[in-house]
Amino acid sequence: MIVMKFGGTSIADIPSIERIVGIIKSRLEQQPVVVNSAMGKATRKLLEIARLSADGMDEKALLHLDEIREYHLDIARGLMPGFEKSDIRTIIER
Repeated sequence: MIVMKFGGTSIADIPSIERIVGIIKSRLEQQPVVVNSAMGKATRKLLEIARLSADGMDEKALLHLDEIREYHLDIARGLMPGFEKSDIRTIIER
């Protein structure tokens, strides 16, 4: 078994994620356990959302939250043909 942890800029966009998939596939014989942390700058954005909300700027916080949501949906669209009609979209939306 091997534990493989990815996050930040290593999974920030479609080419990066495709590269990581290749790395994981090359280690399948080692039965990888894959850990994924926040994608490219998401942690920083979440902290900003918390600060905005704590400061009473909920509308602005929600706009930033929607940006994170769209970012993840855009990545999923680019990685998965037929994404819009898939159950995966519903799962991500939840």
